[in-house]
Amino acid sequence: MRVMCLIAIILAVGCTQAQDRQPTTDGPQKAPAAGAGDEVAAQPEKVPFMFVQTAEGGTFEARPDRSGFRLTLRGVAPQTVYFSDRPQRIAGGVPNGAFLDGLGFSEANPPNAAIVLSEPKSADSDVVVMTLTNPAYDAAARTLVYDAKPLEKTDGTGLAFWTDRRDETLPASFANVSVFVDDCPDARVHCYGAYYTGGQRKCRTDCGVLDKKVGFCWSYMTMSCHPCRDHLDECKAPGAPCTSSGSIDPTCRPHSCSTTPDCM
Repeated sequence: MRVMCLIAIILAVGCTQAQDRQPTTDGPQKAPAAGAGDEVAAQPEKVPFMFVQTAEGGTFEARPDRSGFRLTLRGVAPQTVYFSDRPQRIAGGVPNGAFLDGLGFSEANPPNAAIVLSEPKSADSDVVVMTLTNPAYDAAARTLVYDAKPLEKTDGTGLAFWTDRRDETLPASFANVSVFVDDCPDARVHCYGAYYTGGQRKCRTDCGVLDKKVGFCWSYMTMSCHPCRDHLDECKAPGAPCTSSGSIDPTCRPHSCSTTPDCM
C-alpha cells in the first residue's frame, strides 16, 4: 500500500534528523470528505495529515493515581514530520516545539497516537494506541514527555490501520520508537471583533463561538490547525457573535469582525 511506502520514507527522514524543507505535492488538493462528527458543519473536503515523531528510546511509567501513564521519549529527532496520503502526497517537517503548540493537546479532545515499538518486540504485536496530553519538550536534552492513556477504539480516529497490530501490554522501556499522531480535531470557530483605545486598534476581542463544530486542517505555512475554510460570513449572520443581536460588546460588529485574534 502506498501509504506504507510513505511511512518508510518518513521514518528514514526522521531518524536522520532532516533539516527544514519546503512541502511538496504532485496533485490537486482533493481528499475524501471528512467523516460525520458531532454537529460538524458542511465544509470543503480536507486533506488529512499524519504526524510522525521518532526517538532512540523511552519508557512507560504508571501514574500514581492510575489515570494513565507517563510516556518519556529520549533521543528525540528535532522535527515532527507530516505527510498526507495520495493523491496529494504533501510532506514536510516542523520543529517539535512549533508542532506541539500548533496541534493542541487539550484534555477535552486530545490527539490519538499509535506508538510503534521496534525493541523489544512482543510475541504478537508491537503497537500501542493511546491519547496524548500535556507535552513537555526539552530540545537541549532531546526529551519529550507526554501523559498517555490507552485508547480502547481506533475506528474513526485516523489510526484504524494500526488496530490489527496493537498490543495490550506496555513494556517498561523500549528502543527505536516512532509515534504516529492523528490529525487536527474538529472544533468550534471563534469570532473576533476589534478593540480600540484612543483611536488605535489593538488586539481583537473574542466575541464568541459558532454553534457547530467544523473541520480544522493543518497549515504548513503557520504550523498550526485552522478552520478548513473561512467562516466569516457565519460570524456576521443575524444572531451570530459579530452582530448587535449576538453580542452586547460594542467591538463585536460586522464591520470589525474577523475569524483570527491577530493584533493589528
